[in-house]
Amino acid sequence: MFWLGLFGVIMTAIGGLIGIPLVRAWIRCMTHKELDRLCDVLRIIFIIIGAPIAIGTLISSYYNLTSTRQSLQNNRQELSDTKHELENTRGQLNTMVEEKQKLETIKRTLPIIKADLLISQDKKFHIIITSLNLVPFECKWKVLNRNDTYVNTVIQFDWQKIYPEHNKVYRYDTYHELKNLKDDYVELKLDYRSVYASEFNYPQYLAGQIVRKYRVSDRSLIKLEE
Repeated sequence: MFWLGLFGVIMTAIGGLIGIPLVRAWIRCMTHKELDRLCDVLRIIFIIIGAPIAIGTLISSYYNLTSTRQSLQNNRQELSDTKHELENTRGQLNTMVEEKQKLETIKRTLPIIKADLLISQDKKFHIIITSLNLVPFECKWKVLNRNDTYVNTVIQFDWQKIYPEHNKVYRYDTYHELKNLKDDYVELKLDYRSVYASEFNYPQYLAGQIVRKYRVSDRSLIKLEE
């Protein structure tokens, strides 16, 4: 390969040294008409060779421009998609922050509830509980005769957890029966507190008590003044 390359260099040098002077001498010997004819031939050759090259260059430039434009459009679309994803992520983060703040507010809010007794058809006392501010709470209750004596021996020791829903009423059987009343008086005492009270060491501002007093008349309850 080395010798072949060297041979090519030598032949190129010899051609340049000999060929160029010969061509120059040949041109000098030509008449004006022959020279004009040579120029016309060279012009035609340049046009024939140059035109496809120019057309090919224009076509290549057009496709390069089209490809660049398409690439820019793709990049613009990717940027738009990225912006949309960032906005969605920001919205999700804002929602998470708002939900966390809302939960922290709920954790420090006293539950507001209503509670009442009613007598069912099977002559048992049931308790009806409704949440007014939808704060989760837990409660336990007592159904008493006069002088704070239980209507019967059924005593609730566990707290009943309630996660309230809008417009939902919660009903529980107290397991106290009408026949166990000592007179026409019955009383409900319901203690309640936020389910989150344990996180704050059971503060008083997250707890409360409801007391309802009733007179029993013909299997119905008449609420008394408190």
